[in-house]
Amino acid sequence: MLIQKLSGNQTLVSYGQIFEMGFFSPSGSELDKHGNLSLYTSTGHAVWSTNSSFSLGPLDSIAANLREDGNFIISRSVDDYSWQSFDYPTDTLLPNAYLEYDNDRGIKRVLKSWLATSNPSTGNFSAEVTTVSVDLAEVQLLQNDGFTESKFCINRFHETIDYVYDFEFHFIIYADIYSYVLFSYGNSYNLARYVLDVSGKLKLLGWSNEWVTVNMDHKKCDFLGHNEDTGVNGKHSGRKNATWVVVEVVIGLTTVIVAIAILLIRLWKRGTTTSSKVMGGDTLKQYNYRDLRKATRNFTIKLGNGGFSTVYKGEFPDSTFVAVKELRGHFQEEKQLRAELNTVGLIQHKNLVRLLGFCLQGSQRFIIYDYMPNGSLESHLFQSDSNVLDWRTRYNIILATAKGLAYLHEHCRDCIIHCDIKPENILLDAEFNPQVADFGLAKLLGRDFSRVLTTMRGTRGYLAPEWFSGVPVTAKVDVYSYGQVLLEIISGRRNMDLVNDDLASYFPAIVFNALNNGEDVLPLVDSKLQGKFSAEEVNRACKVGCWCIQDDENDRPTMKEVVQALEGNLDVDIPPIPQFFLSLAEPSVQKGDLKESKDYSTSSTLPSSFSFQAPVHAVQDEP
Repeated sequence: MLIQKLSGNQTLVSYGQIFEMGFFSPSGSELDKHGNLSLYTSTGHAVWSTNSSFSLGPLDSIAANLREDGNFIISRSVDDYSWQSFDYPTDTLLPNAYLEYDNDRGIKRVLKSWLATSNPSTGNFSAEVTTVSVDLAEVQLLQNDGFTESKFCINRFHETIDYVYDFEFHFIIYADIYSYVLFSYGNSYNLARYVLDVSGKLKLLGWSNEWVTVNMDHKKCDFLGHNEDTGVNGKHSGRKNATWVVVEVVIGLTTVIVAIAILLIRLWKRGTTTSSKVMGGDTLKQYNYRDLRKATRNFTIKLGNGGFSTVYKGEFPDSTFVAVKELRGHFQEEKQLRAELNTVGLIQHKNLVRLLGFCLQGSQRFIIYDYMPNGSLESHLFQSDSNVLDWRTRYNIILATAKGLAYLHEHCRDCIIHCDIKPENILLDAEFNPQVADFGLAKLLGRDFSRVLTTMRGTRGYLAPEWFSGVPVTAKVDVYSYGQVLLEIISGRRNMDLVNDDLASYFPAIVFNALNNGEDVLPLVDSKLQGKFSAEEVNRACKVGCWCIQDDENDRPTMKEVVQALEGNLDVDIPPIPQFFLSLAEPSVQKGDLKESKDYSTSSTLPSSFSFQAPVHAVQDEP
């Protein structure tokens, strides 16, 4: 907590002991009542401050954390960042840090060189993102006098340097208002950092017992007139290229005229016009704040409320109903917006909520979705005054949700990990068909990669064990969360409704116990169904759910295998009781309340990968 002082030779070390944070010696630090973190010399002279203008609130409710990715965060909770060092990159980009510009809000995050190798004061050079397209981002180097020293381009796909350092850049574009470039690890986890050195050169440094410069060729931009130099070479290159400037202007005007002519011809052929704007290669409508306020009746019809967002019901003049999500919370609103536009904004599937557009106006941030008239799954499962979902509807929700997740994991250009699967994020349309929603915590994983290093995210009760170990995660974290939801659909109650932390009342443990003891699981089904369900489907769903929540991610099925099993195209063996449950239930084991399977001592002794086996009568999927 911040009421504990950190000064002198004291340091803060990340959980995995990869990063260590301390102050330049001799110096001190102080967090004042306005939330400013300041560094002082031994004489009391302030040499650096966050210059924050907002108040953090009572200091005893604030936590400081040095994350595994090197991001130093001041926060009130796991996801509510009041300040983070990645928003102030100085001369270094660590993986998961980013450069950005937001014309609408006047925000620009740039690299700034040190004055000298031993002096962290702002130096003579800066590097900033300028033009960003779907697959290329232009970065320009500037001197303090504003003259451009050089320009180069980076592409969005990962690159392998010297077969050791594997990294990638992610881009996002919000019309002409916002651009964002993220530097991140690729397949490998060798430490690396992107640095603007004191001479104005951008370097990729890798760790091999010490920091070494990794050979890296910056690409020449495909735009005419760009200088391909990657460092300072002679005097201001902007002054030497007057001829190229003229060429750029002439060609640029010609291109614009041709583009306008083509656009007019297309619009004439269609006989219609549109106010939609193209972002990231896909068309999303940019809404006006005034129109949203009118559609939502001044934001009075509230559908739901979360930690960083509120959802309102809206109706446009053409009688189209929409859900309008208002984002809030300093840094979180931008993170959610990036995540949702980069995921559900680029895909379409009948079991994924459809994103219609967005609003970026002043400080306002909104995302507009299709309206789901039957609300969330949570409202029908756990609220006493709700209508009871019959078994056919429940099983359809179980299967269709699995299909939506399988699409995210296996059929998009990048694997999309939702990271927050829970009943509140499964919405129901007019026919009670489910649609997975809320991609604010989603994470992209390139097809060439198997894991991604990210901060913990999700909801208590649905978090996979690997979130707590600090290791890179896979799509199997969604499988775990889905398994918890599946079992809740069967029981009609929260798995986390523990009474005095009694494991005997924990529904997943009860199901594991029944399956491994050869007992009937049918009495465990939600009593509100009054016995009206398919016994075969209940048994199959219970087994699938228990496989999904295995301790070891390697023992969990993929979502594609889950779909095949639920459709009856794979046979499912009895799942072993996870070691985690056994360790918690040692007293109960002695009483016979929770017993380990005689066939499997732990999940690592399974006879096949998931014990999901294709039956003889199974029909192969069509290609």
